[in-house]
Order: sequence, then C-alpha cells, then structure tokens
Amino acid sequence: DRKTTNAQHTNASIPQALTMLNGLQIDRLTNKSGKFATRLLKSNPKNDRLDVLFLSIYNRYPSPKEYSQYQQYSRSRQDINILAKAMLNSKNFLFVQ
Repeated sequence: DRKTTNAQHTNASIPQALTMLNGLQIDRLTNKSGKFATRLLKSNPKNDRLDVLFLSIYNRYPSPKEYSQYQQYSRSRQDINILAKAMLNSKNFLFVQ
C-alpha cells in the first residue's frame, strides 16, 4: 500500500483498525503466559510497571507527567492491558504524520 502515491493518508482502513484492536500483536502483548506479561507481573506495581510498559512500546521512559497520569492504571492486569492497547493505538505509531 505504501508503494502507491495516493496511499499517503492517515486514516486507517477497517481491517487495519481491527488488527490494531484485536490482532495478533495485541494477543501476544496481553497473553498471560507471554514474556511481556510475565515481566510486567514480576515488576513493582508502582513505577517499574510503567517503565517496562513504556520501554517495551515506546522505547523510552515515561515523563514525570506520564508517571502521575498513568500510575493509577499500573496496579491491575486488566488496567495495564487497556493502557498497552491504548499506547499501541496512539498517534506515535502513525506512518504518515
């Protein structure tokens, strides 16, 4: 799709959106027996879980503002999965910006 000149748009197609919401990448990320989930569960619930999440997805540590904003979502497995899905579907992964 990138090879055609008029394919340079920022709107996702329906298959692309569904893949990012329910695809193999999300399943591997949220799988209980996966390496990522195991590392998250072994980490400290306070700040270390956010560090692991941000380093794994964005390849950087969270800013102080992000620490305070997302710390409440680092306590339970369900919240961390929701946060990971939101991070993967953020504009940081847009091909054309």
